[in-house]
Amino acid sequence: SQVSSEARMKDVGKENKALHQSVTEANGKLSQLEFEKRQLHRDLEQAKEKGERAEKLERELQRLQEENGRLARKVTSLETATEKVEALGHESQGLQLENRTLRKSLDTLQNVSLQLEGLERDNKQLDAENLELRRLVETMRFTSTKLAQMERENQQLEREKEELRKNVELLK
Repeated sequence: SQVSSEARMKDVGKENKALHQSVTEANGKLSQLEFEKRQLHRDLEQAKEKGERAEKLERELQRLQEENGRLARKVTSLETATEKVEALGHESQGLQLENRTLRKSLDTLQNVSLQLEGLERDNKQLDAENLELRRLVETMRFTSTKLAQMERENQQLEREKEELRKNVELLK
């Protein structure tokens, strides 16, 4: 009975040792799992931070893309405005050139107009002189006709005078 008690003690000791071993192993595993849990928790926190940072960066990227779009539209608008300014510059040069040409034409027309006024004055004066000369010619024609008539009358009188002289001679 003592042997069996000893044997039982040994068995209990073995069992106790085995249990102790199991508890130690379980504690080791538990510590390992807790360490891994803490590690995973840290990883999760880091992943959350990275996720938040990624979201922030995504929003920032979107904002920058929108800003970029606005700036691109502004650049296009400015390029269009620049082209318009250049076109207006060319048009302005063309209009200035046309303006100079028109001014020259105007000056020429004003000179021609002044010359025309002078010619019209000369023409009126010539018309007046022409009228005067026509009157003079008419007067001269009348005088010439009168003179020819007087000449004929004079010749007639000369013939009559000659005949009278002959008659006087005959009568003597």
